[in-house]
Parts: sequence; C-alpha cells; structure tokens
Amino acid sequence: MVSQVTGRIETIDIPAHYAAFGNSLHRGRHDTRHRDYLERRDSRRNDRQRQWSRQDDLGRLCQFDARGGAYRHDKHWPGGLFIIYWGRLDRATHDALGGDSLNMMSAATDEPSSSLKGHIKIQDLARSFTDKDGNTVNVIQDCSVEFEPGLLNVVMGQSGCGKSTLAYLLAGYMKPDRGQIEIDGRPVSEPGADRIMVFQETALWPWMSVTDNVVFGPLVRNAMPKIEAKQKAEELLERFGLIDFKDKYPNQLSGGMQRRAEIAQALINSPDIMILDEPFRGLDVMTRELLQEYYLQLFEDTQLSTLFITSELEEALFLADRIYVMGEAPNNIDRVIEIDLPRPRTFDVTTTQRYLELKQIAMDYLYAGSEDPL
Repeated sequence: MVSQVTGRIETIDIPAHYAAFGNSLHRGRHDTRHRDYLERRDSRRNDRQRQWSRQDDLGRLCQFDARGGAYRHDKHWPGGLFIIYWGRLDRATHDALGGDSLNMMSAATDEPSSSLKGHIKIQDLARSFTDKDGNTVNVIQDCSVEFEPGLLNVVMGQSGCGKSTLAYLLAGYMKPDRGQIEIDGRPVSEPGADRIMVFQETALWPWMSVTDNVVFGPLVRNAMPKIEAKQKAEELLERFGLIDFKDKYPNQLSGGMQRRAEIAQALINSPDIMILDEPFRGLDVMTRELLQEYYLQLFEDTQLSTLFITSELEEALFLADRIYVMGEAPNNIDRVIEIDLPRPRTFDVTTTQRYLELKQIAMDYLYAGSEDPL
C-alpha cells in the first residue's frame, strides 16, 4: 500500500497506518502508534512495546527491509526504534538521514527553538531623591548599559552607590527622572509579570502558610487554576527542600528557609528575568553559601536571565557570568568584568588560580581606582 502524504511523499511504499505520519489513513488501526512515544519493531515479538525517544533515535524514519531487495510489511522489518516525536530536538543537527532526506519527513516536525528572553537595555538613565533638607541627591546619572539574556549578571558596588535603586527602576517600582529602560525591546513603565524581584527583607505574608505564599501571585493574577498552582508550588518546594514545611508559617521557618520560599514564590510566576536585591544579606556564612549553591544550580538548569545585586565580592565572583561594577553615586556602571570560570560551578573553583586573578582585578576596580588592568 502506498501512503498518501500530501506534498511530502508520493511513491514510497509505507503502510498507511505507519506511525510517522500524522494524517494516517487508518489512525484507529494501531492507535498507540499515534502517541508521543516510540514503538519497538522486533520481528517475532510484540511490536507494541513503548520506548521513549532519545536524540540518537532521530533519522530512522523511512528505513526499509533491504533483505532480498523487497519492501515488506512493517511487522517484518529489521529491529530498530522508529520515532514519533513532537518535541524540541533539532532534526537538522541530529537526523541520521540528513541532507535531502529531510524532505521525506512528514508531520513529525520539531518545534522551533525560542530565543532567550530578558535582554535589558538602559539608555541615559537618571534618578535623584530629595533629602529632608530639600536638597537634591543624584543617585544614578547618565547610566547606559546592556544586560545580555541567559546570563547571571551581577551588579556590585559599595553600600549607597545606587544598586538597589537600579533594581527598583528595572522592576518598574520607580520611574526614572529621565532616560529609558527596555526589556526585549519593550519600554518599562510599570511592574510586570515578565520580571520578578526578590527583596532584601522578607516578602512572605506572615498569616499565610508557605504553600499559600507561593501560589499567591499566579492566583491573584488568574494565571493558572488553583490545582495547577498548588502542584507547581509543591514541585518548587520539593526542589528547595521545603516540602515538609509546606503547611508551616513564615515565623516557623529559619532565615534560610524563608529565602528559599521567596525564590519559589518568584519562580512560580515563570518570569523572563529574576531580579535579586542582596537576597542573602544578613544570613550566617554557612546558610549564605548553601543558598548561593541552590540558586547557582537553579540558574545552570534553566538559564533564567538574572540580575543579582550584591556588595559581597566573593559572592559576585562565585555566581556571575559578568560583574558590572558601580562606582560611588552618582556614577554609572563603567566597568564590566567577564567571569570565565567554568560551569557547572562549585566552591572548588574558589581555590583556582583564575579565581584569584579575577578577584584581584575586581579589587583594583572597587578599591584602588586603577585603570583597566586587563
């Protein structure tokens, strides 16, 4: 029987119910073959066994039995996994057939990969405040900088240099005196669900349980049903080691636990950008290092665009892909340090020669006021 696949395959002798084709003529005949898993094609065995797809399974579509040079019913084809895949694998890269054989693929196409989100562009930004005596204090002045998406960007500087003000401006909680902030080409004029901020102080509602705190954002925005929100909350709490405390209240948690709950509270909203304003400030050294590892693992798993504010040099070096150094107010960000330490990253990296070199460069920028040492 010749499969009738419009515009793609016209004369290849493939059984009409073959699973690779989304518009099979006999979809009901072998129903399990039209789902998102593989069928094992073993002669003299049950050929309905489910096998989940792998990258190296791509490209085995359209294989025929070369034994004797004749086309045969698919039950008698040589053993092998034949793909029914609807995911994000790159067929052009991984397909074993390659080249013109791509034209033989039918409805089993891949989803296009989406570009990274969270590109921040700041142009001529300025922000000032008025003190109690009525004097104008310029905190940020003529600041122009870009933060690339998919990176863990760290802004650091001494206390009072305007780091938190920059974070509030990016989050949309403040309006600049002049200048513009764009995220993925869209101007920032108010807070938005595409960017979530974790503050220096706890933002958990004290009268709500941990779970209720985490699901509060998506429920109040009607972003998802309550059952789905609770399921996602429990998945995040499991990841952060808080599942046994899901029914506790914030005052029943340690400081480190509260910080983890707040990160889960932010992540459930699926933001494009995470803005963290010195989130581990005030914690003891062991707890702070533990939370740094938690967030670093999260970032390496997700590549979530991150702007991390800190005044701790060691924290910046351990976490960052790039460090943006802010001088004393009203100076803008005028120095960027590329942190080329390998990922995945553990605290062992702090004993390497390159780490010590980067630390010296950063100290020169922060404290010595030296010219570019690179």
